[in-house]
Amino acid sequence: MKNLRQVKEIALTRLKTNLKMKLSVLFLVIVLFQTHANNSYAQKTKIFLDLKNVPIEVVLNEIQKQSEFRFLVNVSEIDLSEKVTVFAKKETIKKVLTKIFKNREIDFEVSRKQIILTAKEIIKQKDAINIGFQQTIQGIVKDADDVPLPGVNILVQGTKRGTQTDFNGKFQIVATEGDVLIFSYLGMKTQNLTIGNNSTVNMEMEEDLAGLDEVIVVGYGNQKRETLAGAVDQVSGVVLESRPITNSLNGLQGVLPGLTITKGSGQPGNEGYVINIRGVSSVNGSNSPLVLIDGVEGDLSLINPADIKSVSILKDAAASIYGARAAYGVVLVTTQTGKKSQKLKVKYATNLSINSLSNQIERLTAREWMEMDWEAKINAQATPQLQDASIGNNTLADVLAKVDANMGPEYAYGSTNVIFNYRSTDWNKIVFDGTGYQQSQNLTFTGGGENSKYNASFGYVDTNGVFKDTYDDSRRFNLRLNYGFDPFEKLRLNTSISYTNQKDESPAISAATILSWYNRHFVWLPERTVDGQYLTQWGFINPRAFLDKDVGKTTDVIEEFRANFTGEYQILDGLYLHGQAAINRVTGNVKSFTDLIPRIRYDGVTSEGPFQTYSNSYRESSESDYLNLTAYIKYGKTLLDKHDLNLTLGTSHEEKEFGNFWANARDLTQNEVTTLGFGNPSLAQLGEDRQDWAIKSYFGRANYTYDSKYIAEVNFRRDGTSIFSPDVRWGNFTGAALAWRASEESFVENLNIFDNLKIRASKGIAGNQNLNPDNSPNYYDYIARVDVFNFNYPFGNGSVQTQAASEAGIVSPLRTWEDIETTNIGIDFAIMDTRLSGRFDLFKKKNKNMQLPVVLPAVLGGTAPSLNIGTLKTDGFELSLTWADRTVGGLNYSVTGILSDATDKLTNLDGDDLKVLGRNFATEGYALNTYLGYVYDGVLETQAEVDAYKTLGGNVRSDLNIGDAKYRDLNGDGEISILDGDGNLADVIDYGSLAPRYSYALTGALDYKGFDFSFFLQGVAKRTLFYSDEFRLPFEQPWWQPLKRFYNNTWSPERLDAKYPRLTTGPQRYWNFAPSQNTKINGAYLRLKNVSVGYSLPGKVVERLNLSKIRIYLSGEDLFTLDHVDGGYDAENTNGNANSYPFTKRYSLGLAVNF
Repeated sequence: MKNLRQVKEIALTRLKTNLKMKLSVLFLVIVLFQTHANNSYAQKTKIFLDLKNVPIEVVLNEIQKQSEFRFLVNVSEIDLSEKVTVFAKKETIKKVLTKIFKNREIDFEVSRKQIILTAKEIIKQKDAINIGFQQTIQGIVKDADDVPLPGVNILVQGTKRGTQTDFNGKFQIVATEGDVLIFSYLGMKTQNLTIGNNSTVNMEMEEDLAGLDEVIVVGYGNQKRETLAGAVDQVSGVVLESRPITNSLNGLQGVLPGLTITKGSGQPGNEGYVINIRGVSSVNGSNSPLVLIDGVEGDLSLINPADIKSVSILKDAAASIYGARAAYGVVLVTTQTGKKSQKLKVKYATNLSINSLSNQIERLTAREWMEMDWEAKINAQATPQLQDASIGNNTLADVLAKVDANMGPEYAYGSTNVIFNYRSTDWNKIVFDGTGYQQSQNLTFTGGGENSKYNASFGYVDTNGVFKDTYDDSRRFNLRLNYGFDPFEKLRLNTSISYTNQKDESPAISAATILSWYNRHFVWLPERTVDGQYLTQWGFINPRAFLDKDVGKTTDVIEEFRANFTGEYQILDGLYLHGQAAINRVTGNVKSFTDLIPRIRYDGVTSEGPFQTYSNSYRESSESDYLNLTAYIKYGKTLLDKHDLNLTLGTSHEEKEFGNFWANARDLTQNEVTTLGFGNPSLAQLGEDRQDWAIKSYFGRANYTYDSKYIAEVNFRRDGTSIFSPDVRWGNFTGAALAWRASEESFVENLNIFDNLKIRASKGIAGNQNLNPDNSPNYYDYIARVDVFNFNYPFGNGSVQTQAASEAGIVSPLRTWEDIETTNIGIDFAIMDTRLSGRFDLFKKKNKNMQLPVVLPAVLGGTAPSLNIGTLKTDGFELSLTWADRTVGGLNYSVTGILSDATDKLTNLDGDDLKVLGRNFATEGYALNTYLGYVYDGVLETQAEVDAYKTLGGNVRSDLNIGDAKYRDLNGDGEISILDGDGNLADVIDYGSLAPRYSYALTGALDYKGFDFSFFLQGVAKRTLFYSDEFRLPFEQPWWQPLKRFYNNTWSPERLDAKYPRLTTGPQRYWNFAPSQNTKINGAYLRLKNVSVGYSLPGKVVERLNLSKIRIYLSGEDLFTLDHVDGGYDAENTNGNANSYPFTKRYSLGLAVNF
């Protein structure tokens, strides 16, 4: 199943962190000192052996126990189960090995305390002669980072002819055209290459990320995939390469089963990403996982994607070791590090992309609006907006005739400042630029000396939004230095320091406000007045006025400084002490100025007054300081050859202080200098907020593996938090997992089906201390508090800033942790020489003591406290499948598909089963955010039908008319109602929840002779969506413009088969567009998230340029979507809001150069 591995208990600890470079160092030593293999340690150390008829593996393990020697073995060529008899009485290692391997085709090399065992044919090629049609093939083998790989085994398939690469990754071997060379290396995929008529061939080895040797990052350590018992998934940072992304969360969307990432906006720097693992766990808090960057709390949206080496997610009992804040799962991010004994490597990557609107809310033309307005107003027995006999607008035909004549503005209603216009104004071009630009630059320096390694990186990204001629930009700088140093053999020190600066500039008025006015603005209103000012009429604020740079801007700057110091000391063989000290400081500064925005009618003189009463200058400053102190010991030992034991025991202290200060100056005396001092002192406002918390923890893990087949693991954590009262602030969180590597059983091996088969089961408990439903801080809720604030409270004439105070709420000293219990059953498998591999998990989560508000009489006079009295259950599954292969012609390709689902149900809400029409956030017996709606039964088509329907009781309106909606009386009680007399659903049904169902993704990649291609599809198979904004129905307000999706799509005598009921501005419109299957939107979608085509220049060309690698690529992001969402809404816009900043698709050109 593996071509190379390390003998049990022979693994070097240093190899676990960076196998390739450590082997490079070892091979260099062998080359330089192969004529002096017996160095001082080898000469001084004496070995005593008296073993009879035992496997070679047992002998090697015994040598290690007696000495500091460590072995590397190519087990595909050496049979470690072969039995030998050996006796040595205080002899040198060379003499002992000579005895062991006498008359065996095994060779060894000794360098200091490290020994490589290989088959003689592999390192001593005696038949390398060029006879007949044979030729000498030469080349270089490198890894994906363009680093030469020493010690790669190369074998001519079907023969014993082989060789190894030297320290520079170079090799020579005799082969014939048509022969297949097999390349194998520890931690890499075995790859084949067919010899053609070219005598020079190069190979780039790929990491075997799905292999059993894959190292998985888990809580407080690493584990090999083969010994992992929990539900842990990991992805390499490679998935973030070659994509025009500015945020790591965007790049991680859809790449790991169970990890759901959504965004609510396309605005640069304000995308509103939400991350979730395995569905919801509570009605409280954010339901977002704990994110740790190199073991320390962090923000994925601020890290440079190019700095990420790997991302792991802990989803079951494996998360229990993080206890208090692991209720929603844990995301572990590992950043890039350098490599020891490697010369300086410089990498430069640049990407330039053009961003264009992918979806845009579809708006009416002037003619379409006039038709709809006229119809709706007539149906409501109201006056159409453009009906005016004084200018000949008596009928709709009169108005449309002017539209057909392309008539411009004319004054109406006998006024000299109110106009009608009969032309469509292209507000899309006025508000949106149509395209934005984005650039990213990344520069990395990596390398190391004999006892040190370093990785220094610089990243810059600048993204322009799609608003036109305004402030709409986000740029970010990232600096990072990871440095490791071993002062002496048993001590390792690592330092990670990073700095991030993100600056967002946007209009002074929020994007949501701008887009709200943009959508409701009459399409026929001109942009400008007669004298070129921004036009306003009837209170409609010109969206272009909001975007004008002279109005003002908002600047938001976030700075993050992180320093992380770790050290590891080897106390004894297998016993290590690990320490960590980390600080994070995040500061935020917001500066905003908004000038008066005049509202001028078409004549350029008449004013409707400014948009706001005063000019406004706002400042906000925030800071947070986080400290993490952690210490733990690790012990690993193999006992009696079959018992592998790994123990971790530690403690940690975390604390965080944060707060913000804000001030608001109004009615500034001038707008050139916008400092706060120029405001009116009597109108000044300010506020301050300070919070802090601390948590102390004790944790441990024990992992036991027997005979590489049976795995057991337990986790424990005890947390004490300042958030709860002293009597209930300590919580215990445990986890246990079992796994069986069935593929290691002889009866499974004899089937010749499975290369890997592992069955897993786990159960664990994690805690939740974020207990406010609105995700606001709940610090010290057990202490009675009074909130003090300044506002223009209406005492007296309301002109004086009055200081006010209010009770924060009734407290409870019993409020404590929520405990989320997760049960998981899973299976890992690989077949067909590991070409097909997969994982499947079933899981259940149960929040058995969820915090809920206590229901008390209203006369209490305060907000009731919450207690641990609720229950929430979540069930789901995850599936991932990968096919990876290489053709005889040298084409590498792979396809991976993932599918996951999670459903939740509130099984106990302390009897709170309030049900409303539409979205129900939390109702007992239902999923969170469940939609309840009527069953639409068409429209009322005759007066007789109207009269009969209005005899129904309940919620049926008395003013219904022909063309209005009718809904079914499901329970036959003669009423249309939500609930019956017993509180059960009457005439509404459950249409599902807002949560995405059956999330899936498909990725594919191939490369051939320098060309590479990849694609990434992501989607959701089922999701219930109801539009939630003021444009969910036409004419939500009679003077607001409807969206185009309703045009010619509402019932009338001429449109009997229309989807929706009749148009009206009367109160019946809310009845007609009540939640039902008629207003439900199928939110399922499939989106091409990324497609990339690249080419790497041939090695000979690159070498002439004194470079090691040049790759150029084209990439596209979010290029097309298949969905059922109408009206220009985006399928990923989970809130169904037309006022969201539009999403974009990106086309990019990238270049990567390695020096």
